[in-house]
Amino acid sequence: HAVRQVAIEAKRHVHAGTPIVCVAKGIELETLMTMSEVLEDVLPVPLHPYIAILSGPSFAKEVAKGLPTAVTVAARWERIAKQVQDAFHTKVFRPYTSGDVVGCEIGGCVKNVVAIAAGISDGFGFGANALAALITRGLAELTRLGCAMGGQQVTFAGLAGMGDLIATCISRQSR
Repeated sequence: HAVRQVAIEAKRHVHAGTPIVCVAKGIELETLMTMSEVLEDVLPVPLHPYIAILSGPSFAKEVAKGLPTAVTVAARWERIAKQVQDAFHTKVFRPYTSGDVVGCEIGGCVKNVVAIAAGISDGFGFGANALAALITRGLAELTRLGCAMGGQQVTFAGLAGMGDLIATCISRQSR
């Protein structure tokens, strides 16, 4: 909910050629835009190719504790994704690159619908069989929707799809 306002306030400080890494996941309520679309709506056109999305199974508390984490960095330009990958890579934080910005963003926000259903299933005590079926069928639906919106099927089988979905559905850290 704050990405647009932050981008408006920050845009005068962003220099051409500097990667802009968005770590927020979601769809803006008023416009139904993804976070990269919000950034493109606010930032000058010459900055658009420098926008990168970081997505995948990454709870902030675990990252802060230095626990092993793998994510996806997606950008239109491979060199920007690689530059962000190099800047963020540590012994315990491993970004992989992708050119599929749409797939990474859809995976990162639509998985929350499946996670809500997983919480309901858990609350009813339906067990691991039901949870596994729910996650699997949820991934299939998420993939179909993401591909219809322009994402690549392979993205949904990776960290920004299945990885993020599993972490969100099974972890007590999920909201």
